[in-house]
Amino acid sequence: MSTSPHYHPYLVCSTHPDLSGSQRESLVNDTFQNTPGVFASHLYTDGNMFHNDETISCGVLRAFNDTIAKVYEANPNAEEYMTVNPLSSSMKMMENTVEILRSWFSGDVDGGGVVSINEEDGTDINSPSNMGRMEVKQMGLHMVLCPGVQDFEVEDVPDEEIADSIKGFITEEGGGTVEKLSFYYHRVSGMDGPQAVHTERMDEWSAVISQVATNWTKSDGSNACLDTIIGEYMDFDVTNRNLEVSSKFSTWEGIQVGKTLGFSEEDLETCIWYLTYGLALSPMVCTLEPRTKVKTLCKDGTSDLSKCTAGADAGGGGNDGNVGVGPPSSASSRIWLGPWRSSGALVALCFFSFLGFAIL
Repeated sequence: MSTSPHYHPYLVCSTHPDLSGSQRESLVNDTFQNTPGVFASHLYTDGNMFHNDETISCGVLRAFNDTIAKVYEANPNAEEYMTVNPLSSSMKMMENTVEILRSWFSGDVDGGGVVSINEEDGTDINSPSNMGRMEVKQMGLHMVLCPGVQDFEVEDVPDEEIADSIKGFITEEGGGTVEKLSFYYHRVSGMDGPQAVHTERMDEWSAVISQVATNWTKSDGSNACLDTIIGEYMDFDVTNRNLEVSSKFSTWEGIQVGKTLGFSEEDLETCIWYLTYGLALSPMVCTLEPRTKVKTLCKDGTSDLSKCTAGADAGGGGNDGNVGVGPPSSASSRIWLGPWRSSGALVALCFFSFLGFAIL
């Protein structure tokens, strides 16, 4: 099973003196491969050191279950020159992802930088094929997959299977898998003992997990956040070693979905926080960062380009104008969102319509 939670990513660093990065890497590999009970299928590396200088060389590997413990037990002297640490969700996130997401929720992110209309891209916007359309920047989540994800057990794993597996990790068992594997949840909930130390950030993540996995899972097992927002309305796309997660909807359409689910502003934000944390927690994901991409929409904010109407510059799919797209007045106009501009609900819905980023 390509999603096996028994394989986890680790950060491995070698401090062998007077050696090159490739030589240190070879010694680390030899240490693992020569350990009794550790087989080739228990260990995956990408063959690349992402940090290398005169004193230390570091890389990422994905190892089975108790492989690390076996290596140290069989090689007690390895501690002198080799350190192995779990690649935690916070370590996977690029710098400032927390701040970016918080700014997005609060509405402080520059609208021109996140959502914009660009009509001077070298195309004829007045041609019949472009009538009633606009280009909008969408925020998304870009991830790099861990070693062994695409060639698990010496077989190439189909991209669709990888995407479904990562989505399943986040949504399965009503969020139970995320709850079970979250170090933060264990610390805060008392599963690691009443004296377990935890930070304010751990409290916040634990609260998100509890809300989604426990409070929102109904007696029949259904969960609107997991089943609908994440399960149905998010695209999980694997290309090469990368995973991109983004919404299938435009901002306006996302807002309507939130209304039909009966989600409050806080509920929508919580669902997005859970999505991003679950992605960062996945043992198949090694790095995560926010990125933007350009998406073509109708000028009324809807995404079905076959139904775009020339001159439909506003109204958000024909609504009352509280949330809509104004007619472009310059080469890079902003999407305006009426009285919702600073609302957490709008930010959350825009976010899930642009995608989830991580934090930690």
